[in-house]
Amino acid sequence: MKSSFLYEVWKCIPICVIMFYNTLTLGSFSNSYIIIPEVVLVFYYLLQGRTDKALFYHILFVVCCISSEAIDGSEIDQIYSYSRLKIIGPLNVSDLIILIIAFKSLKNIRLNNKLPLFEKMIKLLLFLLISGFVFGVIGLIFKEYKFSDFVNRPIYLIIVLIYAFCISNNNTDEFQNLMSVNVYRILWSVSVVSTICFLFFNVNISHSGVDNLSIGPDVGYYGIMIIFALFSRNLLWVIIAIALIIPMLVISMSGKAIIVTSLCIIAFMYIYKYQANQFSKMVRFLFPMMICIIVICAVYYLSIIDVSQYTIVKIGEVLSLFYGYSGMESSSQIRFSSFFNILYCGLMSPINLLFGQGFGGYFTDELHLFNGVSIDAGWSSEVIRSGRFTSAHDTFASVTLYHGIIGLYIIYGLCIKYLKMIKKSPLAFAAVIFLGLTFYSNFHFAIAGLLFLYTAEVEYYKSN
Repeated sequence: MKSSFLYEVWKCIPICVIMFYNTLTLGSFSNSYIIIPEVVLVFYYLLQGRTDKALFYHILFVVCCISSEAIDGSEIDQIYSYSRLKIIGPLNVSDLIILIIAFKSLKNIRLNNKLPLFEKMIKLLLFLLISGFVFGVIGLIFKEYKFSDFVNRPIYLIIVLIYAFCISNNNTDEFQNLMSVNVYRILWSVSVVSTICFLFFNVNISHSGVDNLSIGPDVGYYGIMIIFALFSRNLLWVIIAIALIIPMLVISMSGKAIIVTSLCIIAFMYIYKYQANQFSKMVRFLFPMMICIIVICAVYYLSIIDVSQYTIVKIGEVLSLFYGYSGMESSSQIRFSSFFNILYCGLMSPINLLFGQGFGGYFTDELHLFNGVSIDAGWSSEVIRSGRFTSAHDTFASVTLYHGIIGLYIIYGLCIKYLKMIKKSPLAFAAVIFLGLTFYSNFHFAIAGLLFLYTAEVEYYKSN
């Protein structure tokens, strides 16, 4: 049953408060003050033996934060939030807490109510971790891989697996309910908070030579998924969030944000076909009104900030994908060139083509596709001079580099399997963002992706 607008807003207030504080104090040590009550709450449930509730609040506090990747290249040097405050060396507060939760979760390893696809994802990601490690060790011995690259690359997968393991082993009825009830509240909150902080508190960053770009918790990258709440939540509540999040995605513009927004709207219209009986009146009368509100808000936002040229450039980069390689912008050319160079280097060793170069692996510009392309923004001058590129700039190339064709099959195979659930559980669209577009790029995207995919599978089986 759909709840009232005021009820939904009331339930979002605690999440909004946390996001507001993290955003308004970004880059200031005062950002760390909120960590004390957050840690106390998590440890309270741990001491009570409620690892499921401790894990839920831990994940909630993490996704309410802004990641270091989000400020990369900006004027902000350090983040002191729940997910980023360092204890010693590279160890963060959130890392220590999730390790404690993982240890406490070991006793739940024989829970019967496992989710089959989520469990399969854990096993396949574990396979990628092991194979990447094995081929990375071979590279260290025989191919002169740098030890620093070998050590840094698997950290992403290790963290993803630890979170996935904890979620799987705390799959209680209460944990399922907490996740299902709060996922859309998180999306609504980030839409409202990012907009208010940008418009009324002047919270923004400079990036790539462009000023006044909006900034907010990374879960906002999934924000457009609030559109799926139209099927189950209060109409006004959802429309407000949509009218706010789309302009914010424009203001923080990236090529992937444009792609995500477009694909999400297409997915919404696809799902609508199967919800037509209960949904047709809303679409017929109110959906066009919502589109008008979004357009008006977007025009207004863009009229008061100086990012229109940057926005046009980013939209042009996406459209250039349809012009062929020679017509692409340099950002797109780098991605395509990296992928084809990785494939070509793989052809020299069929085993590496299948299983990848492993952690610490690299590719070279054997096809000379980087000639005439500005790659300064993609890699450091030291890497460019060496000619050994140990990272790529999208999921497709990164997975191919570390895990080969088999890795691509695993990641995009999982993505397709989740998308098959989308008619009954629209949150499965998160697979496109997490697995299809941002895998290996950002820890916060990954943790939020696990949150949404877990909830999607829970909803799918409850609907059957």
